[in-house]
Amino acid sequence: MCDKPGILAIYYTDPVENFNALCPGSHTMQAYISNCLAPFSHVGAVILSSEPDYLGLAESKAGKTYIYYRKPWAFPEDFLQDNPQVEIE
Repeated sequence: MCDKPGILAIYYTDPVENFNALCPGSHTMQAYISNCLAPFSHVGAVILSSEPDYLGLAESKAGKTYIYYRKPWAFPEDFLQDNPQVEIE
């Protein structure tokens, strides 16, 4: 058993505007990840990222990135803090 939690990273090769749209039914990504990770306490965070929309009109050519994490935050204080974060249970 590990003494520190790890990170699960999922990268989508297509642009994803809304990660919630990838969930089954009316689930939010927060609820879906919380449910899937319930038996895996060694996963402290899930990072979802996607390819930028090169054909879109958005000024930013960066893809979307979200961090779903368990409390308490188990990583260095400034680790990936510039990305949107959502707490999972």
